[in-house]
Amino acid sequence: MNGVAGGDGAEGQDEGAQGTSLSFNGATCHADFLEKLQYEAVVVCSVVRDRNYEANEASSHVDAVRFLVESFEAAELKVEVLEGMDHKVFIKIAATEMIIGRAAEILQLKKLTTLGLQTVFDWELRESFMRQPHDQALFSWTERYYLLHYIIHDLKHESAEEVEFKFTDSSGRIACVALVPGVSIMSSLEEAGLVVDIFPSHDEQTRKALLHGWSLNWSGGTSQPLDAIYSYFGPKIALYFAFLEMYTNWLIFPAATGTLYFLVDLGKWSPVIPPLSAVTMVSWAALFLQFWKRRNLSILERWELRLEEDEIHAKMPWDSAEDEPLIEQHAQPPDGLSSKGVGIDPSARRALNIEEWTGRVLIVRNIAVVFLAVMLFQIPFELLYAAFSQQSTNTVTKLFSISCYLFCIQKFKVVGGKLAVRLNKAQAHVSSEAAADSLIYKVFWIYFVQSYIGVFYQAFVLQDFKLLRQTLIDRMLVAQVINNVMESLVPYMSYIYASRRTYNSERKEKKANGEKVTEYSASRVEQEFLKPRYITNIANDQHEGLFDDYLELALQFGIVVMFASFFPLVAVLALLNNLVEIRSDSFKLLEMMRRPVPHVVGSIGAWLHIFKYLSGAAIVSNCFLLLLMFDKDGEWRMDPGLAGVLVLEHALLAARFGLSWFVPEVPAWVKAKRRKRRRMQEGYSLHVLRSISKKLLSSKQSM
Repeated sequence: MNGVAGGDGAEGQDEGAQGTSLSFNGATCHADFLEKLQYEAVVVCSVVRDRNYEANEASSHVDAVRFLVESFEAAELKVEVLEGMDHKVFIKIAATEMIIGRAAEILQLKKLTTLGLQTVFDWELRESFMRQPHDQALFSWTERYYLLHYIIHDLKHESAEEVEFKFTDSSGRIACVALVPGVSIMSSLEEAGLVVDIFPSHDEQTRKALLHGWSLNWSGGTSQPLDAIYSYFGPKIALYFAFLEMYTNWLIFPAATGTLYFLVDLGKWSPVIPPLSAVTMVSWAALFLQFWKRRNLSILERWELRLEEDEIHAKMPWDSAEDEPLIEQHAQPPDGLSSKGVGIDPSARRALNIEEWTGRVLIVRNIAVVFLAVMLFQIPFELLYAAFSQQSTNTVTKLFSISCYLFCIQKFKVVGGKLAVRLNKAQAHVSSEAAADSLIYKVFWIYFVQSYIGVFYQAFVLQDFKLLRQTLIDRMLVAQVINNVMESLVPYMSYIYASRRTYNSERKEKKANGEKVTEYSASRVEQEFLKPRYITNIANDQHEGLFDDYLELALQFGIVVMFASFFPLVAVLALLNNLVEIRSDSFKLLEMMRRPVPHVVGSIGAWLHIFKYLSGAAIVSNCFLLLLMFDKDGEWRMDPGLAGVLVLEHALLAARFGLSWFVPEVPAWVKAKRRKRRRMQEGYSLHVLRSISKKLLSSKQSM
């Protein structure tokens, strides 16, 4: 490609200023004051130089990549260009703190000042704003990436003349786009198909430090470098690992008590163990969720994230119109709504009421249909597995049947997840965040039914407690081991496949053109591009991969709390799994996936409500299990044992609500800090008002 120097792919030549660079008029893109900047984003272009172009025809059109790079340089961005396989050109971009700060001014980004108040950022007053707690940077990684994203998309064609781009796309067709004055260059090239992707790039030094000091550091136990994770990945991923860390630490207590119940023979007091386990786990779940809320708020204060309860999904200045409420974008005002007032006439009120309740009824109908479909489809499969497990005696046969069973369950859940996505798209939502939360609820409850229907069938219908215990062990050991292996193996195989396919395509084209075929080593940035994105398996690119990670934890949490009275050792299996999960999840993020796009959140969102629902369901589940274990004859007599179970159910409900009330959600020091901040804000507001009043009074007197 003209103007683009192809990289030789050596590992050391993709390290900042040492890489292959694009030159114009004898001067490279790298200036002295930009040398120390780390590249933060990569723009991927797909261009095929047409060999049939006449020389004068090719020179009469502005080269698209060159034009784009010149635009980045004109905005004082640090740029490096590398040419890869399969007609891909990678433009690595970085920006100085001043460029980022000026963009923050334009977008009126609110930041915390050293006085503890939030105000619109002013570059000239930058020393008055708080620095990041981990690396003392003026802007967080989340802010820097989205501001840089805004900068490169805000670059407009400033010339008074129209510029035409002509290129051959990856399919071999001649593409042409005219760039008119005042139009965003990036948006135009994205629509034309020349710019095919933009993604955040890894900082190799930081990535390797995290890889060896966090992911591969097994001696660290459950401890997570949350500040470093927040600084590198953003608050959303950091909060996930904070939750995983706390959840794993809290599992130590039920794991220890479960081991004690299993090892110690209490003789005639043995019947006390099941109800005691139920009380322990329900109380544990209530306390854990309350203390997590406190931990969540403490972390936000430590990171100086000012997100109140109604700002959990924070809308930032750089958010596009697509993030506005969907109803505001697409729905037309109902007939009867006055454009001059807020009054609604009776007919419109009735129409709105009908629409509201019709929507509710449709939701209930969809839930019922899905539930019945899952029951009718999966119950025969569960019956077949139960019958086979009861008759099978060979260990190899059992292991094979377990593997097939878990594989089929996984496939059933994939189908259920896609069904949830379709149902969610068919439903109107107030905002994109509401749509995301709604999808979480739908996917989880479908997965919940599909994952637990077999366990509930064995416990409450077959009442085969031996098979139930074996199934729980299989779920917590075999299934979790398979999941942890697949989390790293699937991305790695995806990367190998993409690399091999790209290399073979490049080799085939060179042979067809009579060029010499040589061995090729992809540059680091190209390796990052070929790695899979960190997204969920069920909804394409709509949600991050954290969706799957939280889903896995929620299903595990359900097994731990809902079957504690029957099998207390399940907490031990969950603890062992999570010790591995911490390392596998971090390794996946640092080594197997692209660097995820950061997001600003204030909590784990809808997942917290799901964990609450599961803790409530644990009361019902454990009491039913106790009833079955006490009522061995199936006569359901109200003897002292059964009566005690009913009393226990009410006691557990009271304990759950009592503990939730007893543990305050907001730590006292956070409350004090918030009160102090509000008082300071009120004081400064009064000071400003007094100053304005004095100026107005003096101006009137001078008149």
